[in-house]
Amino acid sequence: MTLAGLRAVNGPYDLIKLDVEGMEAEVLQADAANLASGETALWIECNEDPRALDLCAMLLSWGLPVHYFAAPAHNRGNHAGNPVPAVPWAYEAGLLAAPRRPPELLPELRQAGCILSRIGTVGDLTEALWRTPRWGM
Repeated sequence: MTLAGLRAVNGPYDLIKLDVEGMEAEVLQADAANLASGETALWIECNEDPRALDLCAMLLSWGLPVHYFAAPAHNRGNHAGNPVPAVPWAYEAGLLAAPRRPPELLPELRQAGCILSRIGTVGDLTEALWRTPRWGM
């Protein structure tokens, strides 16, 4: 079912989160007329893949404010109390588009190694991805 179909059944959404392994642009494009209005915030997985750059270009072409957020995959405050990360260079990342207000990185998130960047161009996203530690050294 498309996003438009889901909206028709359930009404408008405040936030849509997508993690569909590189097919995010296709899912969003199918409801572009609605999503480009900026009424719905979008949280979208963002990996170092050329499709992420195309997705960014699409969101920016809609005139939406876009932010990049990345966080270490290992939470030092994990429930098991394990201080040793299984993969020390692993970060999870996403794009936040059309937030109601600009996001801010809280001091505790900054201390944990999180990254928040305003994205105004595809080049900004390229740089943010380049600066994000990933699954290998």
